[in-house]
Amino acid sequence: MDIGIEPDEEPEDPQTRLLEAIRKTNLSLAAVLDKALRWDWSEEELLLVFGSQYESSLVTNETEVLRRTAEQAGLGRLNVRTVTESIEDPAAGQDETPRVALVRQVFRGQIIE
Repeated sequence: MDIGIEPDEEPEDPQTRLLEAIRKTNLSLAAVLDKALRWDWSEEELLLVFGSQYESSLVTNETEVLRRTAEQAGLGRLNVRTVTESIEDPAAGQDETPRVALVRQVFRGQIIE
């Protein structure tokens, strides 16, 4: 399967190479990958860190697509892992009841006083 990247126009950065290849075949997966907080590359592993469990699980479900595309893009065989890190809101927890915290978290909002 041709992923549309010519050898003379391959980007140097492996993250960019993988994202460009994924965009050509799976736009929704590429959009989720763009939301990753961090990409940690090791020799044979890619660790993707997300801010929500939803994004992490979407990528986990598409791990095989990522592996195949990475191999086709010349990045070799990768093991892909995803991790969720909570993004702490500095204003959170200041005189906040559990109910208010839940509403703020669900709607990803700020409390305006």
